[in-house]
Amino acid sequence: VAFLYLAAFERDYSPTPRPKLPPLPAVDVGLVRAVVVELQNEGQGFRVERSEDGWEIKKPFTYPAQSSRVEALLSALATLQPAIHIPKADMEQLNEYGLQSPHKTLRLEGYTTTNEIKIGEYTPRRNRVYIAVSGAPGVYVAPTYFLNTLPRKVDNWRDPRLAPLGATREDLDNLTVAANGQPLLALRRNPTNKIWKLTQPAPSKRADPERIRRFLNDMQSWQVTRFLPTDRAPNLGSMGLQSPEMELRVAQGTNQVVAIDFGRPHTNTMGLAY
Repeated sequence: VAFLYLAAFERDYSPTPRPKLPPLPAVDVGLVRAVVVELQNEGQGFRVERSEDGWEIKKPFTYPAQSSRVEALLSALATLQPAIHIPKADMEQLNEYGLQSPHKTLRLEGYTTTNEIKIGEYTPRRNRVYIAVSGAPGVYVAPTYFLNTLPRKVDNWRDPRLAPLGATREDLDNLTVAANGQPLLALRRNPTNKIWKLTQPAPSKRADPERIRRFLNDMQSWQVTRFLPTDRAPNLGSMGLQSPEMELRVAQGTNQVVAIDFGRPHTNTMGLAY
């Protein structure tokens, strides 16, 4: 009798399973070819596109992107699991959720499809956020962890490496340095026998390939500490870049791979230069 009572009690009072939420459109990281970020409040937006070497910023300017950060955002979106789904939302509710004029909009452009994600207000406890996704009716309430991978400005996605040569440094064959507009040093590698020669200053002589290799490897560790905003940056003359104190050029054949102009030392920070 006791067994039957317990069985009946557990059957009658077992918790009702949570309804299954309609899934978000799948994000296939490998098939996304472009990511567009629009920031409503800041009035800016930017675009990154997949390239042979990873990802590249295309708007508002062209610059190498930090591929790991782009991939982190895509991975977070691919695994995003909403907690609540609101099947229908009228105009007033969309405005309340911050989705009528969303703070941020993401657009993931694939080779055959495009997904748009509108990001609205936080929930009262600020541990979730309202989102609307193209191809999925209604409004979702999602955890906020994926927002940590979303850049606040385009500079957060810029590659901080000053000269990201990558695997191409094995094929480089031309390196020149000029000081105050005058040639200082020129290195050339013969495309046939792969021997480096120091052609400037004259006379031409054989160069040390190991020292050149170490220099090119060391260039990979050169880091940008801060990107100056183009609308508020000092003019080139005050930074010593109108007539650079030193110019470094690295090329592969006729293709220039690196072009760096060095200006004056930073006035407020020792060890840094424009």
